[in-house]
Amino acid sequence: MHNAFADKIEALQSCDQPDCSFYSLVESLMSDDSIKEPLHRLCTLMRKMKARSFIRETLIPNEELLDEKEMAEKVCGGNVELHATRITFFCLPKDKLNWNEPSTS
Repeated sequence: MHNAFADKIEALQSCDQPDCSFYSLVESLMSDDSIKEPLHRLCTLMRKMKARSFIRETLIPNEELLDEKEMAEKVCGGNVELHATRITFFCLPKDKLNWNEPSTS
């Protein structure tokens, strides 16, 4: 996705056990049980690929996301709420990534 920017700077989070549960991550992102399966599958794949940390960002709606919302409204025949989250997984643990938290100033 081009020109998709987060609404704020997010911290790197650990997904090492027992600190983090991929199941909890899915629960925090999706409230509707009927549409959680694809995200559960993605998280299962990330666990199998030994993901150790991640960043979760809420995206600012851009032209591409607004087009997707418009198409979803046509298909659903009504208003659709737009909420886009980007999750980036890393194979190294948080303390080994040499991660510099961006300054907010």
